[in-house]
Amino acid sequence: MSNRRHVELEKAFIDCYAILKGKHIPRFSIQFYPYSSLRHTIRLRNGEILIRISDILAEAPAEVLSALVSILLHRLYRRRTPDDSIDIYRVFANSNEIRQKARQVRRTRGKKRVGPSAGKNFNLISLFDKVNREYFDDRVRVNQLGWSLTSSKRILGHYDPAHRTIIVSRSLDHSRVPQYVVEYVLYHEMLHVVFDGENQDGQTRVHHRRFRDAERGFSRYAAAQSFIRANL
Repeated sequence: MSNRRHVELEKAFIDCYAILKGKHIPRFSIQFYPYSSLRHTIRLRNGEILIRISDILAEAPAEVLSALVSILLHRLYRRRTPDDSIDIYRVFANSNEIRQKARQVRRTRGKKRVGPSAGKNFNLISLFDKVNREYFDDRVRVNQLGWSLTSSKRILGHYDPAHRTIIVSRSLDHSRVPQYVVEYVLYHEMLHVVFDGENQDGQTRVHHRRFRDAERGFSRYAAAQSFIRANL
């Protein structure tokens, strides 16, 4: 960390702590850390406050780092975070530049654990090829495709843009689940490959209007939704 960055972070901590808790500043340490995602942590250990900020933000403007320190301190002491701190950080973190940088970091540092594509009842590669041919003219490409390692009924599918990986919940690999439901979940995740998120008011929306309109293009959309609501 450069000396200028260190001074900026220390000043942000002291200013925020003084407003939040008073002028008796405790021992503290702030450092940029090579997390595999846009992650930040704060801990109180033996009277010292330890803060780690993702090095993805190593070149972030001073006001963004100040807003983040404010968010972390308010979280530590379970206080309501000022809206302006949240807004400043959220707009910057959801910018295209930072989103792309975060994806690159996840791609190079993170590991993606995924099960095989061949399940007991459904082969995801065969279904992916079928959906790709019927709806996308074989244009959708992913690096990995597989069943989840654990069974979840809350998250039925997931697309990781950093690793270009689609994972489908193992809970769908069951004889009572119609094939069109698995195809619909694949179709939904494949739409995430086609559509990037839209930035609105500092928030990234992945299920935006264009996405929802395209999602209804699945031939058995209503039936799939009905089965998922009734059974999953």
